[in-house]
Amino acid sequence: MPFPTPILRGRFIKREKRFLAHMEMESGARVIAHCANTGSMRGSLREGAPTLMWDSKNPKRKYTLSWKAIQLDNTWIGIDTSLPNALVAEAISMGFIGPLAGYATIQRERKISDESRIDIYLTDGEAKDCYVEVKNVTLVEDGVARFPDAVTTSGLKHLGELMKKVGEGERAAMVYVIQRGDGYSFKPADDIDPLYGKKLREAHSAGVEVYALSTEVSEKGVEATGLLPIKL
Repeated sequence: MPFPTPILRGRFIKREKRFLAHMEMESGARVIAHCANTGSMRGSLREGAPTLMWDSKNPKRKYTLSWKAIQLDNTWIGIDTSLPNALVAEAISMGFIGPLAGYATIQRERKISDESRIDIYLTDGEAKDCYVEVKNVTLVEDGVARFPDAVTTSGLKHLGELMKKVGEGERAAMVYVIQRGDGYSFKPADDIDPLYGKKLREAHSAGVEVYALSTEVSEKGVEATGLLPIKL
């Protein structure tokens, strides 16, 4: 999935209020870019690290630049949480997530209750409908991708909703998108949020399918590369 153009290069200075990032452009100018990531971004921030930003050139936006990626130790990390849903939908259609392949319709952001939407809804005339929740992963330590990078109450809620669908006889899956190429397996970050790790194992035991989608991030964009082993 290519990044929109034009893409500008800079260096990371600091993050402010989660949604803003201060950058230094190659020209030396200081700018503020929008950060589409509500997580802590633990392990993904380093002052002076190279960054990629998209210039929307939209005068109606307060901050016309959108932060797309940061490079640490020669590895580009995709920080934009608006990309994973599209990446997973594309990966399913291309067969990168084999167990979820073959559905006739892939629908994004479907409302499933008065309070909730599911990231991806898969339908087919004969197979069970499948409800897919997607999470973005940027935390990798010693080659292991981990989620979450901070305590997440919404994550617990989403797992509960998937378990409910399985209990109703439907199919449900959780897909973790590792937006960096140096993760070779996935496991929950029990030291950061033990309740989430416990809930994920309960969900898996109840029949919720769990997948970790690997990607390769470059200066051109983010591409799905396959599935990673999962350690629950």
